[in-house]
Amino acid sequence: MSYRPLLSHITLMFFVLLTLTSSCALSKKSLESKTPEDKLALAMTYYGKGQYFKAIPLFEELLPVYRGTDKRAEIYFYYAKAQYEMDNAIMAGFHFKRLYDQHSLSEFAEESLFMHAESYYAQSPKWSLDQTPTYEALQAYQNFINIYPTSERVELCNNRIDLLRDKLERKALEAASLYYRTRDYRAAAIAYENLFLEFPDIENPSDLYFLAAMSYFKYAERSFIDKQGERYKIAIEKLKLVQALYPEHLEYSTCDQYIYRSKLGVLSASVNMIYTKPLDERVVAVNEAIKSLEKAVWMDGNESNESQRQELLERAAYISVQTHYELALSSEENQQYRWHTDLVNISNSYLDSFGSSKNAREVQKIRDYSRTFIDRF
Repeated sequence: MSYRPLLSHITLMFFVLLTLTSSCALSKKSLESKTPEDKLALAMTYYGKGQYFKAIPLFEELLPVYRGTDKRAEIYFYYAKAQYEMDNAIMAGFHFKRLYDQHSLSEFAEESLFMHAESYYAQSPKWSLDQTPTYEALQAYQNFINIYPTSERVELCNNRIDLLRDKLERKALEAASLYYRTRDYRAAAIAYENLFLEFPDIENPSDLYFLAAMSYFKYAERSFIDKQGERYKIAIEKLKLVQALYPEHLEYSTCDQYIYRSKLGVLSASVNMIYTKPLDERVVAVNEAIKSLEKAVWMDGNESNESQRQELLERAAYISVQTHYELALSSEENQQYRWHTDLVNISNSYLDSFGSSKNAREVQKIRDYSRTFIDRF
């Protein structure tokens, strides 16, 4: 094996490295011998040619040299601009704002404050990612408009603001839709309503109002019994709001259906909650539930709603019988006659209305027991 070619390559690489090292040393030495004015001229030449990586270290070296002079604002501006052109948006944004704060009366102040906003705009990611830079860009553009309301850049700022808000709007809408699809209806309802507050000019607001109302309904439907009544009432309010705001909405009749179902939900919750009350409070609670069910005339004409109303009435009437039976057994001896008399009347009323129900035989036995007690009294 011949080592001659290998030695030739090593020798060549050595001379190349030696040449580069010598060149750098000479370049550094020649820069050290230059005046600040010459270095600034060279930095601006590099900047003009787009060789920002060469201009940046020169600007950095010159900044402390020109501290306290009018020239410093210009050097600082081009330094920040070079960082921006090198896609160092975070660094550029920091220095543009710092330049404005330190030289707010200079000729570069307005453009620096604008570029501060542009730096945040450059950092704003696609809609699906964290939008912190987007919010910072919006604030920066608004700050620029407030300080320079007559600037020719205001129109561009407003255009940028519209684009950024469109991005935030899409993210918020997608988040609300995701909550709805994953059945997190409480979060979906809040997210849809926040859309109206943050983006009042959003497209198709009627559909979003409807989805918000449906989220409230489904949230109530999946709630614990003790929370259902109040949450169904909120759903009714939201569904009626859709009808009031958008009487021509395609889902107007659908809102009607869910209003009826929500009203049934309120009534069902009131019946279900009776058992959670102390025995001495159940009589009032069951009587109120029965009165509400008897007044539910809005169910007329809908067989499904009427069937559910009758089921709830039967359940409430049966609970009333059970409640009076428990009171009759647990009351003081001097009160038992009254409770058994009431129990007979309530049982007769139940059997007249629901004589064919599955609980009818049990109610009949309770009535017969109370009659026997009354006969023996």
